[in-house]
Amino acid sequence: VESADSDGDGLTDSEEIELGTDATDSDSDGDGQSDGAEVTAGTDATDETDSFVDSDSDGMSDEYETSMGLDATDASDAATDTDGDGLTNLEEYEAGTDATDADSDNDGLSDLIEIDNNMDPSDGSDATTDTDGDGLTDGEEILAGTDIESADSDGDGLTDSEEIDLGTD
Repeated sequence: VESADSDGDGLTDSEEIELGTDATDSDSDGDGQSDGAEVTAGTDATDETDSFVDSDSDGMSDEYETSMGLDATDASDAATDTDGDGLTNLEEYEAGTDATDADSDNDGLSDLIEIDNNMDPSDGSDATTDTDGDGLTDGEEILAGTDIESADSDGDGLTDSEEIDLGTD
C-alpha cells in the first residue's frame, strides 16, 4: 500500500523502498534520527555518519546537544558553560568532553586545565603520568603550580617533589 507508514517515521512504505530505508524501522541507520526527519533535513537516512544536521546551526551536533540535555533548536547554548569549567558548550563539543561535567575523565583536573596544559580531558590516565620524572604526577604538579616538563621548576637544585616534601617553595 503506497500511503502506509509500519514504522511511523513520516515516510510512506513506498518512499522507504525508493530511498533504501527499512519500512519497518523508523531509524534505519540507528543514529537517533528518524528516517523522515533525515529526509526532511536533506541527509542520508541510511548513513549514520551524516545524519546529525544541527537544527540551530551552532556548531554542535543535535545528537551531542540532546545527550547533554541542551536544546538542539537554541543556538545560544553553544556560548553557555553548562558545567562551569571555563569551556563553552561548543568548546566542550569540539574537545569531545562532557558539557555537564567539569572533569570529564574524573582525574581531579578540570577539562579547561587539561586543555590549557596540552593534556587529554577525556583520558584520566594522563594526570597520573610523571612527564619530568621528579616524583610528582602531572596532575599533582598542575595543582601545585609547578612545571610538568621540568623536574626543578624554580631551578634551585631541589626537585619539585623534594620541595613539596620539605614544605618549601
